[in-house]
Amino acid sequence: MLFYETIRIALAALRANKVRAMLTMLGIIIGVGAVITMMAVGQGARLSIEQQIVSMGLDRLNVWGGQRITPGGTRAYSPITLDDAWALRERMTFASAVVPETGSNYQVKYRNTNAELRVVASVPEYFSMNSATVVSGRIFNEGELSSIRLVAVLNQSNLEDLGATEAIIGDYIRIKGASFQVIGIINVTVGGMRGDPPAVFVPLTTVNARLSAVRSVQVSVQAVSENRVIDAAEEIERIIRSEHKLRPSDQNDFRIFNRLDLAQTFEQTAQTFSMLLASIAAVSLVVGGIGIMNIMLVSVTERTREIGIRKAIGAKRGTILLQFLLEAIVLCALGGLIGIALGAGAAYTLANQANWNAVVTMESIILAVAFSLCVGVFFGLYPALRAARLDPIEALRYE
Repeated sequence: MLFYETIRIALAALRANKVRAMLTMLGIIIGVGAVITMMAVGQGARLSIEQQIVSMGLDRLNVWGGQRITPGGTRAYSPITLDDAWALRERMTFASAVVPETGSNYQVKYRNTNAELRVVASVPEYFSMNSATVVSGRIFNEGELSSIRLVAVLNQSNLEDLGATEAIIGDYIRIKGASFQVIGIINVTVGGMRGDPPAVFVPLTTVNARLSAVRSVQVSVQAVSENRVIDAAEEIERIIRSEHKLRPSDQNDFRIFNRLDLAQTFEQTAQTFSMLLASIAAVSLVVGGIGIMNIMLVSVTERTREIGIRKAIGAKRGTILLQFLLEAIVLCALGGLIGIALGAGAAYTLANQANWNAVVTMESIILAVAFSLCVGVFFGLYPALRAARLDPIEALRYE
């Protein structure tokens, strides 16, 4: 019963000074709101990065050329050649697909329209690896790859560049003087080797034989599973070192890009970024806590005579301590709840108006509430102790 009476007195004291209580809570409201908003932005950025990396495929690796040291001691570029790519396709056991590709801009002509478009040369697995959907017709197959057929597949988004429609299937386009029969139209959004939008897709062997010799390629490797990515990377290293005739003491003259490592790195970076934002916002809570301590000290001074009367009629130190501590905690709790509402509102406003990816999680809410209550206890404890330790005789004499 005494505990509930103490709570009632603490709340009554706050109601008696509504404006001061609200101004005191303002620091906590701003601090909690900032924590919620900052953590929502950080979490949203983290999820966006994760989605982008997952969409790239965590079971995939990329192989590029690298630097080699010449007999004269200088560094020179060492490409991944077609022979390297064919060796990987033939000898890899931990890969479900090995896709070499190269790309370049060519003048592409269809009837009376001439446009400079990105032509990507690859193999049939390129389309499934890059989630291409067939709009009309078909993609080229292994038979056309091995027989160096003059066939082409167009990206649907580039039909207008050639002044064409889907009726172009079966017709011919000219690339560097060679006539390619259009056998299909696809929809694919992935960029080429340099990130340019691909417009025309042709067999890699055809480009090498009919357009220009392919001196280097990028190779994308899809491991049989995410658990076999490391095994696939080691197998790639072993095969290419053999193809490049590197000695055990020689460094690799190629690069293997592991997206799983990239995902882990981004995960750690995103967590650090989120904690940094939350730490910056938490400074506002500390400032708000200092404001609460200041106001509670003023309150103890103003109510010295009241404290003396309560002690004179039998109130114990613990009761006085609890009363003033509860006042500080209630201020922080109410400020925290208002701050959560404002912070969540600010996060969703950023998400809708500024097109930011902001996600309010239960973890951030619990963290903000717990931190605000800790601030209330920490900064309310000293004023409460000071009130509890007042000598009742001296308190009664206070004017």
